[in-house]
Amino acid sequence: MTPLTWSWLLSLTGAMLFFAAGAAYTARRFGRMAFADSQLAAAGARVSLPAAARLPSPLPPAALEALENALSEADKRRAALERELAQRTAERQQLFRELEIERSARLQREDQQQLVLDTSGVADLDAASLRQELAVIREQLTTRERQIDSLRDENMKLRAADEDLSHTKRELAMLNEQHRVLRAQVFIAKPPAAPRPRTPTPTLSATGRALQTIVDTETRLGRAKSAVIADELGLLVAASSATNEYNDALAALGAYLADVGSKTRDILPLRKLRHVVVCDDHDVTLTVRPLAMDDPGLALVTLAVEPTSSANDNRHN
Repeated sequence: MTPLTWSWLLSLTGAMLFFAAGAAYTARRFGRMAFADSQLAAAGARVSLPAAARLPSPLPPAALEALENALSEADKRRAALERELAQRTAERQQLFRELEIERSARLQREDQQQLVLDTSGVADLDAASLRQELAVIREQLTTRERQIDSLRDENMKLRAADEDLSHTKRELAMLNEQHRVLRAQVFIAKPPAAPRPRTPTPTLSATGRALQTIVDTETRLGRAKSAVIADELGLLVAASSATNEYNDALAALGAYLADVGSKTRDILPLRKLRHVVVCDDHDVTLTVRPLAMDDPGLALVTLAVEPTSSANDNRHN
């Protein structure tokens, strides 16, 4: 018989013994209650019970003793069956553990056999297919080597082009610096333009003639080689020379520097802005001076040499 059959059989036997013990206990309890009722009746106690609640007739002592003996035997048998059930359960668990160990060992042996079969299958591959795969791999490696050689050549060309570009950038920076130096030298060496005849122009308003007089005075007195008046947007309002190539640039930079001066006054403890000066190492000076006129935002922008003398002349005027 299998352990599972033993378990079911022992469980059913235990259940039957349990119900028999319960019946014996009930009969014994009823016998004791009947004996107590008879004692009360002998003492003269009158207890009236309903017919439905009256207990059955008491069992004789021989039957009661037989039931007690049967109950004792049933308890002993139940204890023996319980011990046997525990033993069978332990044996079944041991069998289950041995079965699991045997199953794991069998699976491990099958895996090892499958691994041996796979290894032998790989070893039994056709030599022709192996040579073909090797040839394909060799061809791929050759292609990769050619690609690497091509990339190496292209990298060398790019490095050479990068060196040429860096050399060209250095040359361009040197040429730009030379151009700036030459332009400054030309501006310094260039004589001031001849003053224009002071003939009133009928098309100009009184304000326009006053602004033109200011820029003409700056160049005529030698305080600047080029002078313009710009508005707050950087547009040219008046110029000392109509053919000067720096008029528009002076107007734009003048408006920018005037705005910088105004913002500087908001940040630093400065009062009303007098002038903003930008000077290089050859004393070429760009000066921006706001004009106190009815039209706000106008500024006199001059480009001159020897800013110290020009500044002194401006203070005297």
